[in-house]
Parts: sequence; structure tokens; C-alpha cells
Amino acid sequence: MTSIFSAYTALFSGTDGGDAAVFNAYVDAANGEGGQDVFTLNNGGGTITMGAGNDALFVNGGSVNSVDMGTGNDTVFMNDGATAGTMDLGEGVNLFSGGNGGYIGTLFGGADTDNVTLGNGAGTVDLGEGDNQLFAHGYVGSVTTGSGIDNVQLHDGGGTIDLGAGDDIFRASGYVGEAYGGAGDDTFEMSAGGDFCGGEGDDTFAFDGTRMAATTEIWGSTGSDTVNIEVDAIADFDDGRFATDMAAYATTGEATLSQFNLTIHDVETVNVVADGVVIETYDFGLFA
Repeated sequence: MTSIFSAYTALFSGTDGGDAAVFNAYVDAANGEGGQDVFTLNNGGGTITMGAGNDALFVNGGSVNSVDMGTGNDTVFMNDGATAGTMDLGEGVNLFSGGNGGYIGTLFGGADTDNVTLGNGAGTVDLGEGDNQLFAHGYVGSVTTGSGIDNVQLHDGGGTIDLGAGDDIFRASGYVGEAYGGAGDDTFEMSAGGDFCGGEGDDTFAFDGTRMAATTEIWGSTGSDTVNIEVDAIADFDDGRFATDMAAYATTGEATLSQFNLTIHDVETVNVVADGVVIETYDFGLFA
């Protein structure tokens, strides 16, 4: 049975058996306790605590101050531009679907697998341990994923990114202040500038050489690292200019590639790729 509240609710306390409640007006506090709970908020709320169990929360518009999903495999849907101050998904295999939602101040994952989609960015995202996925359509101030095989995609870029240990994938279509891969064989794809450091492991950096709006710096760090510079066609690549820029790289481990507004440090292989074909390669072996 679903409880429906059409007027302001100061406090709703559920039971251990699992509760379903629809709040058509603002709810100041709602506690799910144990069991499989389903809450729907149609006009925002204050503090929402779902408790243990495999719970579902629907926020259809408005703003929620804080949400604690508790332990269990939980699902959160943010619709109609709904926003949240703090969102804690808790332990468990969690799904956060905010593609139609608004800005999230702080979002925490747990030690298991979290799948998060943000429609309008966030201040801080900390997904914790586990094999996590983050897809953000707005700018994200900071991202931390912890150990695990993580997949992070930022459509509008971000501030500080720490992918932690694991063979991670990071893609950014907007400027990134700093992205660090940590231990593991990481893959970076960037097209709008920023600073990128692979950390330990054999890392691969795919740089879109057709977009040069902002300066990009790449640090390979330890391991055997590769930079692939993508151009539209062979005719777009200035081979002589590239050779001049790379002249001292074998001894210094640093070069600024002026055609691409790109500086590279301590990477072992540099490829220029046109239409999927490598047209220029510099291979230096491992730097000390």
C-alpha cells in the first residue's frame, strides 16, 4: 500500500517491512528504516534517510537538502531539473540516474559498483572503491573513484580528477584542471585542454589534434606510456615543425608541440594518427 501526502509533512517514519510513500508537497524528514522502500518526492525535501534494503528514490523537481540511501542495492532517479545538496548512495550496487536532473552539491558512492549519470554537473563526486561509472553532462569540480576499474566521462570538463588504482578510462570533452590516473594501465581521451598525469602503469593518451582551443600538458610518469595525436588528414600535419619541436626530446624527456598547443613529459611513444593510420612515430623506450 502506498501512502500519499498532499500537504507539508514534517516527519515520516517507515517500518522495517518496506514502505511506499508519495510526497506531493515538501517533506522535511523521511526515514525508510529497513526493508525495500520506495519514496517519491514531487516538491522537494529536507533530510531523506532510506535505511537498509534495496530502496528506490524518485525526486521529481524541487530540491533535496540531503539523502542517505543506506546499505543495499539502491536506485535514485532525479527528474525535471531536481537538485540535491548531499547525496550518499551508501554501500551496495547503486544506480543514480540524474540525466534529467539538476546540480548535485556532493555525491558519495560506496565500496561496491556505482553507476552515476549527472545531467547538470556537481561540486564533488567521490565514488569510493569498486568498478564505477560516471557520466556527467555538466562541469564537475572534483572526482575521486578509488581503486577499481573505473569509467569516467565528463562532457563539460572538470576540476581535479583522481582515478585511483586500476585500469581506468577517462574521457573529457571540456577543459580539465588536473586528471591523475594512479596505479594501473589507464586510458585518457581529451579534446579541450588541461593537465593529465598517467601515474604508475602503461598509460595511453589520445589527444584530439583538431581542437587547439586550450593548452594541454601530459605527464607519462612511470611505465611505458603512449601519446596518440589525432589529425583529420595527412595534409593537416606539419612534419617539419613537429620534428623541430621533438629534436631534444630524447635527452630532456620534454617537448612542446607548437602545432597542437601540447606539451608532453616522460612518455615513451608518440604517434600521429590520421584516419586511423599512424603517419609518424617517435619511440624512445623507457625513460629513467
